[in-house]
Amino acid sequence: MKLSGAISFCAVLLLAAPAGAGLGDKPPLLNGDTKAKHVYSMTGVLSETNGLSTVVTCTSLEKSKDLLFAVEFFGTFGAALNDVTTAGVVTIPPGETRSIGSLDTSMYTETYAAGLSRIFEVLSARVLATSSKLLCNAFLVEEDGTPTVGSRLPVYKKTKQAGD
Repeated sequence: MKLSGAISFCAVLLLAAPAGAGLGDKPPLLNGDTKAKHVYSMTGVLSETNGLSTVVTCTSLEKSKDLLFAVEFFGTFGAALNDVTTAGVVTIPPGETRSIGSLDTSMYTETYAAGLSRIFEVLSARVLATSSKLLCNAFLVEEDGTPTVGSRLPVYKKTKQAGD
């Protein structure tokens, strides 16, 4: 009797635990105090054991002011894998380009590398920024610098896919 009650209690706790919504969550404050917009999303993101990293590059279209941008990475079940409230926020001056990678690579010089764990899991990510005046691209590269992979990932406006 006690064992079945304990199992039922644990099952209720597990079912009551909040599920990560990932891309659909409200954007966190950048550096803990700056409001951000969810500008772009991508799926097919990798940070994996065979050395593939995802790099996101963004160019500011602002005319006179800097903007802040960050890439928030999510696991298969929607949980955030990095914390943009404490690290990984990059300043982009007007007209300039910066990049954020899931891992540090020798092939590409990222402005910031999130240092995600090398996990064999397909992830998703979103670009957060203080302005929507930016263009972004995402691609996969090999961590060790071997230029055999450079696959471009589709980048979607917020959570809208073509045809929606």
